[in-house]
Formats: sequence, structure tokens, C-alpha cells
Amino acid sequence: MKQIDLKSCFDTISIRRYVVNVPSPETENNLLYLQEGGDHTLGPRFFTTRSSLPSFLVFLTYSGGAQLIYDGKRYEIRQNDLFIIDCRKKHHYATDSSFGYWGSIAFHFFGGNSDFLFNTFFHLNGDSPVCTPPEYQHFYNLISLILDCYITKLHIPANVYQPDNDPPPEIFDPTSLSFGNDLNASLLITQLMTDLLQLMIKSKQTQSIPADFMAIRDYIANNYQQRITLEQLGKLFFLSPCYLQRTFKQYYGQTPSEYQISLRLNAAKNMLRYAPHFSVSEIALVNGFENRSYFNRLFRQREGMTPSEYRKSFGATFVEEET
Repeated sequence: MKQIDLKSCFDTISIRRYVVNVPSPETENNLLYLQEGGDHTLGPRFFTTRSSLPSFLVFLTYSGGAQLIYDGKRYEIRQNDLFIIDCRKKHHYATDSSFGYWGSIAFHFFGGNSDFLFNTFFHLNGDSPVCTPPEYQHFYNLISLILDCYITKLHIPANVYQPDNDPPPEIFDPTSLSFGNDLNASLLITQLMTDLLQLMIKSKQTQSIPADFMAIRDYIANNYQQRITLEQLGKLFFLSPCYLQRTFKQYYGQTPSEYQISLRLNAAKNMLRYAPHFSVSEIALVNGFENRSYFNRLFRQREGMTPSEYRKSFGATFVEEET
């Protein structure tokens, strides 16, 4: 493991909650887990420059502002912005001097499927770590609940300074350590990431798709059993084959050929389950596959089993099935 490179100044105006978690080996090996988190207003000198830390960091800003440098790019962080970064990569974040303070709630997490969740977020977000979720309060509440898995009220003596009108801070209670706390935190981290990804997927689905590409998709769906080439589609819709393929994949996540094959396989799977009077060879031909051998090979690549094995796995009965 690389040595963590860290430079920082932890300048705080107030701390409302702060958690440091030491997960059990069982938690580290099996769950998404909280490492550290807090709800705080950071001062004008606050900064962190770091790399090689095995952790993902979620920061949600509710007041003030900050500057983030990640993957060689600079981002201005403003109210309601949320960013997620992979702390193994070099990064720097600091209070924006034009504001002089940074009100934020944040946490570090790792383990489980954290790499997959972060990479999916980063891809759906246009290879950027920063987003502004429309449901800001929902995500603030989720992060609060994650921290609440481990914190209790801290009673501070009257002679200890606290900024005016700030509630007593809350800190990690070591006596509350349990697998149940780790499990609750893991579920909430999963919910936060899932809700964020669903918002991004919904946003992409509602983006305007040009009418000609919707027409191309409909044409393939209505003729998926037939042989369709890029050249044919280009002539039908007055587009160059190269542009057509590249742009179709941009909107639908598949090339026209991949989309057609998916339609054929889905139709074939339905027939394998619900059309017992069709043999595997007949199902292949009906759905546009050239022969059973090609159908078998492609089906096994996608499903991990042959068409006959797939049919039997559902207990489907069939008539005069080929051996």
C-alpha cells in the first residue's frame, strides 16, 4: 500500500457532529463502511491536500463555498453542491477565500462495492465529481442519519467556548460500537448512492433525443428479425454510417447492432419459456439468427448457459426438443 501523502489545516468555526469509526474485520471484509464524518463550518484557512488514501469522500455544502482540485481540474463548490472523490487520487479542497467560511456535512466511506458505485456516479455525471442534486434536503438528511449511527450528544461544560446559537456538538460514542451500527450505516450509504445514481439516470433519460434517432430505434424494434446493416440505416435516414453508430450509442448505450441482438435474445428467451412447441433451432430462425450454432454460441456468451439449459432451468415443458 502506498504511503498517504497529506497536508492540511483543520481550521474550524464550529463543529456540530464528528465521527471516527473503527470497523470490525467482518465489516471491512463484507460491507460498505463509514470511516469518518462530520457536520461543521470550516474557517478561511481550512484546506486538505492528499493522495493515496483508500477512501471515497462525500461532501455536501449548505453555506459558503470552497475550491476543489481533482484529477487536474478545478471546481468551484457552492451552496447545495455535492462532490464525491476517490481519495486515492491526488486532490485538494479548501475554503473559498471570497466567502471565508464553508458550511458542510461530509463523510468518508470504503469497502463493499464502493469502487463500482463511485465509478458509475463519475461516468453518469459526465466524468465530473461535482453535482447539484435537486433534492438537497434529502441528501443532507441521509448523511445526517449515517452519522447518527454512531453519535450521541456531548455535554460541554459552561466554561468551554462555543459560538453563539450553535447546538452542542455530537461526537462518536465508543461504547456504541456494534455490527448493527455498521450494518445500518452500510444500508444508508447504499441508499444515498443509489438515490443519487437514480436521479442521474432519470436526468439522462429525459434529455431530448433527436426524432431521427428515435425513429431509427423504432425501425430496429419493428424489424429486429430481419437483416439490418448500418449502410441500410444510413440510406433510410440520410446519415453517414459512422455518425449514425456513434450517436445512436451516445443516446442508447448500445450500437444499432447490439440493440438488435438484445431484442432478438429477449424474444428468444420468452419463446424458450413460453413456446414449448418450438424447437431451439426454430426459435433461432424465427428471431433472425442464421443458425442454431451461432444462436447457441451467442446465447451462452450472454447468459452463461445454452438455450436448452435455459429452457430447462425454468422447468419448461417442450415438444420434440432436439438433443
